[in-house]
Amino acid sequence: MPSTEKAWEHELESLHRRLAASATKAFVFRRNGTNFGHENEVLFASGARLVARSRTQATSNFPATNANANANANGTVLQKQIPVYVFEVDLF
Repeated sequence: MPSTEKAWEHELESLHRRLAASATKAFVFRRNGTNFGHENEVLFASGARLVARSRTQATSNFPATNANANANANGTVLQKQIPVYVFEVDLF
């Protein structure tokens, strides 16, 4: 999934995983009290395999703000519309 800056430059992606092999180990990081913001971070065991099943465009006009460029020359925050894609993947 792209970082915030890459989302500003390109697109926002959301991965939805289906567990295809229950033996795959994973660690889900907590969000509260961290710098993850609204993101969910998951670490999969070495050797885990992701297989893309589908890619669907959810919207073409999601508002994105460039956090690295606080404001342009006249003091307004930079914002534009970006596409959002939802991926469905199997986890083995």
